[in-house]
Amino acid sequence: MSRAKRVIGNLALLLLSLGFVVVLAETVLQFVYSPPYLRRPVTEFDPVLGWRLKPGTYPVSRKETENFRGFDINVNALGMRNPDVAMKPAADVDRVLVMGDSFTFGMLVAQENLLSSRTQHYLQERGEPVEVVNSGVQGWGTAHQYLYAKGLLDHGFETDIVLLMFFPNDLLDNLALDYDRLQPIPHAPRFAVNSDGGVYLQSPPKRPGSSSSSAEPGIGSSVGSGPSVGSGSNPGYRRSFGSAGVRVLRAGFRPLLPTFIKTRAIGFLETKPELVRLAQRMGLPVELPRLPSLIRGWYGKETLDPGWALTAGLLKELRDEVHDAGSQLAIAVIPSPFQMYEAYDHLIQANYGDDPLTTEYLKDRFRPQRMVGDLCRQESIPFLDLSDGFGEAADGPNLYSSADHHLSGAGHDVTGRLLAEFLAPLLNDGSKNASH
Repeated sequence: MSRAKRVIGNLALLLLSLGFVVVLAETVLQFVYSPPYLRRPVTEFDPVLGWRLKPGTYPVSRKETENFRGFDINVNALGMRNPDVAMKPAADVDRVLVMGDSFTFGMLVAQENLLSSRTQHYLQERGEPVEVVNSGVQGWGTAHQYLYAKGLLDHGFETDIVLLMFFPNDLLDNLALDYDRLQPIPHAPRFAVNSDGGVYLQSPPKRPGSSSSSAEPGIGSSVGSGPSVGSGSNPGYRRSFGSAGVRVLRAGFRPLLPTFIKTRAIGFLETKPELVRLAQRMGLPVELPRLPSLIRGWYGKETLDPGWALTAGLLKELRDEVHDAGSQLAIAVIPSPFQMYEAYDHLIQANYGDDPLTTEYLKDRFRPQRMVGDLCRQESIPFLDLSDGFGEAADGPNLYSSADHHLSGAGHDVTGRLLAEFLAPLLNDGSKNASH
């Protein structure tokens, strides 16, 4: 056999071997792993809130990459991702109502590992008789949370503390703007600021496909079950899951190996800025699809000035609503992964270094935490910036999931531990309801 034939034979054998490995890997992944798909949407239209969680059980077909284990998402009758909860807690039990967006909802995290569940676990370890309730909904901002809390409390729901988990994207959510083009979202409630700094509802949500909203006066519908709509016209589903890549599962074969490799690589690179720099020096394309909404919202005057005036007004209104119900508002800010990992600085500079918003961001990356914290101190609202605690835990497991860039199981656990330390003194403070 000539040398040329041997080389060709060896190359053919190598290609066949590689093909066999790829097919085998794909076959294994098809059985034990799938991207974050839902088999049906978990939200429905609401004429007051725009969208809300639809009570029911929702199997998540994605097996977590840490342990390849699937789980169900259960939504109770009050529209919470939480076991059934009474309107009033037991006499000897304190209650914390946790409000937030998709970071609190925790699409890719099982119920027992959610930040609310971990907070309850760590508080009970301290001997606190406490119930921590999760009411996070994907895509919600402070406007939605204010309306939901008002409806819930007006209907007699009792809680000792309302804990708002603020995320930097909430600024754009409060303006009812999408993250990609900063265009108005018609199916979201739209608030405006009046001359004395207060806020008022300027326009209620519009049902998809309609030219006007059918919202009735009052906010009672935010507690009951709203009308059911299909996935094709579900605004909350599109709004909440579009950027995170969570989609309704449809029939047909999808190769999973590229997705699996990509998500693993992203998770690895997030904590390895030196590898990002090396890839850039080698001319390898490491791209961000768009300027992060954190930067577009908080570092451009056309969004920051009206967005912050609206956000500050909504936070004050929420504080007053909670206070009038005999409870106390506390606020914690979840940092964006862009704020926590140095690797993202290199990506942002490489892709958007000429944008003046990038310069502003790199000079003052924790502006959202600073501004929310200053407001809380002025208004005597208990406040926690989770950035420091996340920084101390950065050497451990990645706190953000590479699949959707939301909190990983480890991130929820760290958040729960930090929240327990923050809440314990408030729960033990007998003065928390003294003024009511």
